[in-house]
Amino acid sequence: MGNQTSTPPLSADSISNQFIFIALCSLIGLLYVAGLPIYLMEPDAAVYAILSKKMVQSGNYWDLYLYDKDWLDKPHFPFWITAFSFLLFGINTIAYKLPALLFILLAAYYTYRFAKELYSTKVARLAVLILLTALHLIMSNSDVRAEPYLTGLVIASTYHFYRLQHKFTWKHLVAGAFYAACAIMTKGIFTIVPIGGAIFIELLTKRQWKDIFHWKWLLVGIITLLFTAPELYSLYHQFDMHPEKEIFGETHVSGIRFFFWDSQFGRFFNTGPIKGQGDKFFFLHTLLWAFLPWALLMYYALIKQIKESIQKAHQEFYTIGGATITILLFSLSQFQLPHYTNIIFPFLAIFTAKEIVVIGTSKKGELFYKSAQYFTIVVLLLAPIILHYFFRPETISLWFVLAALFLIGIFVYLIKSTIHYWLKVFYYTCLSCLFFTFYLNLIFYPDVLQYQASSEAAFYTNTHYPNTPTAVFGDLRTLSFDFYARQHVKWYFTLDEFKQIHYTRPMIVYTTVAKLQELKNANIPYRLIKEFKGVHVTTLTGEFINHETRLQSLETSVLVLISH
Repeated sequence: MGNQTSTPPLSADSISNQFIFIALCSLIGLLYVAGLPIYLMEPDAAVYAILSKKMVQSGNYWDLYLYDKDWLDKPHFPFWITAFSFLLFGINTIAYKLPALLFILLAAYYTYRFAKELYSTKVARLAVLILLTALHLIMSNSDVRAEPYLTGLVIASTYHFYRLQHKFTWKHLVAGAFYAACAIMTKGIFTIVPIGGAIFIELLTKRQWKDIFHWKWLLVGIITLLFTAPELYSLYHQFDMHPEKEIFGETHVSGIRFFFWDSQFGRFFNTGPIKGQGDKFFFLHTLLWAFLPWALLMYYALIKQIKESIQKAHQEFYTIGGATITILLFSLSQFQLPHYTNIIFPFLAIFTAKEIVVIGTSKKGELFYKSAQYFTIVVLLLAPIILHYFFRPETISLWFVLAALFLIGIFVYLIKSTIHYWLKVFYYTCLSCLFFTFYLNLIFYPDVLQYQASSEAAFYTNTHYPNTPTAVFGDLRTLSFDFYARQHVKWYFTLDEFKQIHYTRPMIVYTTVAKLQELKNANIPYRLIKEFKGVHVTTLTGEFINHETRLQSLETSVLVLISH
């Protein structure tokens, strides 16, 4: 018989680490699932949802319409994916958010594979936990826009191009090009910046000139462009074939030109039809809260690794290159929103995890590590307590109590375990973040969404006037009313448009108190049905959060019944 080799038994610490990793991943999964039923938040999530809803209802998957008008702003990919989910599960909140959650899981999967390839299984596990506990990624699972899709697509494409760089295979070329094309069809061509930046900076710093100018990258570009054909056809079909359409106040608007230039370069140079104002340091200070609870450690790791790379050849530049070039480019842009940072979170997670392992094994930087993380832990534990004191939610979720008990149980297990202290600090940080975000998903946001007047008005309409024609009067931009209303919602922005209505039976109209005066002055009869007190839930103020001053921060909207 040949020699038989046996796998050495796992140590007690290894078993404890595996248990903690699995337990935390399970709780993180429950946390993300808890974010699925939270009502859509205005404005952006509701915009995405209503565009997909109109696709399904009309059966037209090429053209995008908002407010019953042609809409040219974002590419189609997330709307196609969401529309498919609506076809499978019906038009509802969970069906809208579920695809985004799957793309977050895709990001976690490729973050693990990439980190394991670059470093080790230990780094890969920490990187996944860092990614999934990053505050703004968790928030993006509740307030779903395009970024969950991009987070998964960007790291997936980068991983396959990394593999392609080392060995040419059609598998990685096609997969990388496919994911890159989907990213482009989600947010535009600037989404290739972190992908290309990661590969290019690595090759440039290592002076691998032949790899930079290799013919395979030309092939990547061609195949990526071919994969974007559905987007190009959609834009040509809706806009380029119809130069008579008025878009952004102009005719002869090319959807393809907007896709390749105005949507991205036009915004970057602030010359396109949609303009913005930017702060060059926006993303640097945004990451301090968006990448909690790892932000301080991430900046430490970034500065340290850049310093080391100047002094000597660094092990890898994919993660630093992809992250820094994206931050620099976006910082120069006039369009700067917090959720833009999410697409580089996998890169940040990998090099932060690597630095944590270095600190744990070499003890260099241990004082900063402990100080930064204990400070963050205290902040995260105090935040829900302070928030709860001022906000005073109406109910306490039993699910939150159970989640908190599980977290306490893991904490007690950690205290008694013999796991290395630096890992305990890491796990304590994860637990504190989960405590805070479980509070947000199970108590805070569900209570806040009761103050989103438009969705509450839609629920009331569905219950009390289920078969009555429904409309919105005024520039309310309250698309959650449109999404949640079972009836088709007509939009009338001006009084002249409203006067042209030819209705044969009573109609429910959602509007503001100010617009009621216009109806009265125009002698249009109406009957007040119900008032709704609301607030813009994505731009909450201290006045609203403080229960003592909340009422004065609320705006009033109304449902009225109009008839002859």
